[in-house]
Amino acid sequence: MSISIAKSIKIGLLASLITLSGCGGGSDSSSTSTSDPSATARPIATNNLRIYQSGDSIQYDVTANISIGGVIQDTFIGTISYTVTLQAGPVDPAGVLHSIFSSSTNLTASNGAPSTNVTTTYFEQDAVGNMNFYGDSTDGWITTPASGFYTGSKSPLTSPDSWAGSFITQNGTATNYSTTVVNKEFVATGSGSFETFKVIDNLSSTDANGITSSLTSTQYVVPSIGAVKVIEAESKNTTNGLQTITVTAIMSTTNIPF
Repeated sequence: MSISIAKSIKIGLLASLITLSGCGGGSDSSSTSTSDPSATARPIATNNLRIYQSGDSIQYDVTANISIGGVIQDTFIGTISYTVTLQAGPVDPAGVLHSIFSSSTNLTASNGAPSTNVTTTYFEQDAVGNMNFYGDSTDGWITTPASGFYTGSKSPLTSPDSWAGSFITQNGTATNYSTTVVNKEFVATGSGSFETFKVIDNLSSTDANGITSSLTSTQYVVPSIGAVKVIEAESKNTTNGLQTITVTAIMSTTNIPF
């Protein structure tokens, strides 16, 4: 739902997909449109990120696959939806109540097996729209830095721009991240075509057991709406070898006016 929502997409989609690894073989059922979206694209109306309201929601159509050692193990199609609830809790270790993005993932594997997953991301926005993340229901609260949050998105959005940082969550996972606003591009979605900012996140994490992972997320962002398209690839060392998860999520519907 913004550049920052893509960060919760990582949590929602990847957590759900990881639980499905090893379901069986399949082929990638995703398709790519060859039409030029620039002809009918809505121009960017403002560089300021939307100040989210309770009830704001976006649904994405999802295609994904999991490979181990370079061999595709399974493919998935489905949806993920995000809904905002302000000051909905829970409270952080300091006793502060936070707003949440609730994500609901519904996927079907190539063998027909369904999977559903619900995750929650804790956030606050400041007066200009900068998005601060405090943790999520998968990894727990952010314990480092001392502020208890990291700034995942800056407002207004401009290109070129970049920022970087690091954080540690309650489960002991340490993450370094960098974000680059590259340029503007046109993107076609189920709700029409849009002019967007292309934003690339790179993250590297080490969990409490010393297992490392890396993730590259390319997000196409309409500031007044959020991320309308996300392409991600995560690689993680597992006992079965290098596991790679690729995800494409394209906005299908939203109740956010544009």
